[in-house]
Amino acid sequence: MSPFAHLLHALRLQHGIRQAELAALLGYEQSYISALEVGIKGPPTDEFVDRLVQGLQLTQGDEVRLRDAVSASQRKLVIDRDTPEDGYWLLKELREQFESLSPEADPHAAGCASTGARKRARPERPRSAGASPGQNAGGSNVKTGQTFRLAPLLGALAYPV
Repeated sequence: MSPFAHLLHALRLQHGIRQAELAALLGYEQSYISALEVGIKGPPTDEFVDRLVQGLQLTQGDEVRLRDAVSASQRKLVIDRDTPEDGYWLLKELREQFESLSPEADPHAAGCASTGARKRARPERPRSAGASPGQNAGGSNVKTGQTFRLAPLLGALAYPV
């Protein structure tokens, strides 16, 4: 599930209300709240977030975490039309490796009072030219749960013009 789905569920439980009660409070259908919580629906509109912040009287810290979770839960990436060709190749490589990325605790992420510490996927180094499938440039097996580091992935991808 998405970071937003987890946080919405946690906030609702923290406030001790049912989906139907939250829906009535915000002016939405219970089915929409359910779809958001289980991740069927993508992240909501700013209007929904504003209503949620006001309806639950969230603290400024919870509002920041909520908006960050909405941003992190975006399923589509729109790139600027002026993006260099290498940017497209980088995104292609990332799409191809996405399923092999595994989550890792982010020591830089602030703890979230309602959901515990956040976790973010971090890419490790990509496979080197001589590595076998499932092996990255450092020789460790991706399928063992080791994670990717994004900076080496970005730096290692170079395509001839």
